[in-house]
Amino acid sequence: MKTPQLLALTGALLFGVAATRAAVSATIASLHPRGVSVLAILSPQGDKKDDDKKEADASAKKTPPKDDPKVTELLKDLKKIARGKADGDSEGARLLDELANKYEGLNSKQQKAVAKGAGDVFDTAKRKTDEVVLYLSAGEALSRFGENGASELAKAIGKNKFGKKDWSTMRSQLVRMLGRPAVKKYIDTLLDLALKDNDDQARAKAGEALGYYAHYDQNVRKNIFEKLVKSLEESYAMSKSNTDPNDLQREVWVQRYAAIQDPWMKTMGRLTGQSIKDVQEWTKWWNEHKRSNWDKEGFRSSEAPKGDDSK
Repeated sequence: MKTPQLLALTGALLFGVAATRAAVSATIASLHPRGVSVLAILSPQGDKKDDDKKEADASAKKTPPKDDPKVTELLKDLKKIARGKADGDSEGARLLDELANKYEGLNSKQQKAVAKGAGDVFDTAKRKTDEVVLYLSAGEALSRFGENGASELAKAIGKNKFGKKDWSTMRSQLVRMLGRPAVKKYIDTLLDLALKDNDDQARAKAGEALGYYAHYDQNVRKNIFEKLVKSLEESYAMSKSNTDPNDLQREVWVQRYAAIQDPWMKTMGRLTGQSIKDVQEWTKWWNEHKRSNWDKEGFRSSEAPKGDDSK
């Protein structure tokens, strides 16, 4: 075949391919309301690029971040402040806040180290009852560390030092913070504090902390609610048991009911989505709806605080 004929045939073939691709593109575009690139469909290179991107994304998710050298420095400075006097505690609070802001981007090893470093503050720092800034800052940071933080908070709450009466206010705040991560394994811990603790402030804050579990399924919410409403009803009944002003036992119940009434009812409202202010009405509501499907009925608050675990 002569060269002019070969060129003519090649030109015709190329024109045919171009026309075919154009026709396919027009057909696909007419069928797809948002338009589709023919080359993206026909070109194997486009598929390869997409596959490469997916593999890169998957690899990035699997590869944990490298250690942040700044974290080691911050923990070292925090320990130094904890060992010192209280006049440096405002700087310690700043360090804890910086660590808390870094926490989510750290690998699991460093996350555990940060939680332990914050938890160690309760042992390392020797503070008086009017020097609680560093303790509360550590508790606040730990409440943002999920299960790692909840574990350290539970240890701090159980320390003999904080069980003394003059530490009541500070300890009760740590109890409230324990609920914020909403870790399922600490529901029983909070219920024990709410129902059995010797300190009414701790009971009140434990009941309040259980409100963070309002996003859990109905079985969890019913379990918490039942225990709270029965204990609240008992406290109310005992506080009204007689009118003798010299009855010291009755006075204990009066003070307890006064302490737990409001925070517990707020939690009961979050667990159920109800707005009831009377304990006897709450008991009535429970008896009427304890066998209902709370999830199907929508018995939960839309404004319920959320923790880290929503199972």
